[in-house]
Amino acid sequence: MLMPENDLRVEAIAELGQEPSVGPALSIDQSFDIPLSLIYLVKRSLQSLVIADARTASVLVNDLYIRKHQPKSLLCNPIVHQGKLLGILYLENNLRKHLPQIG
Repeated sequence: MLMPENDLRVEAIAELGQEPSVGPALSIDQSFDIPLSLIYLVKRSLQSLVIADARTASVLVNDLYIRKHQPKSLLCNPIVHQGKLLGILYLENNLRKHLPQIG
């Protein structure tokens, strides 16, 4: 997701084993392919979130996307330059919960 002119927009979606879907950009409020409550939380806080099991995370309990798709672990990372939000990277894992530690 990128944020041109203060409007966060889904620019591309990619799934393992499939060709990425690029454009036309869609406002996040019009997209059914992302957990809006998580995206808005990261947008407000400008902090990364890693969730080991999204199905049981209290912050996502009422998110329609999470309830429908039941992703396991996920990462949501703001892209910030000089204190300004440029976009958000959202990754989800549907194979297993508890992402392995890196480093």
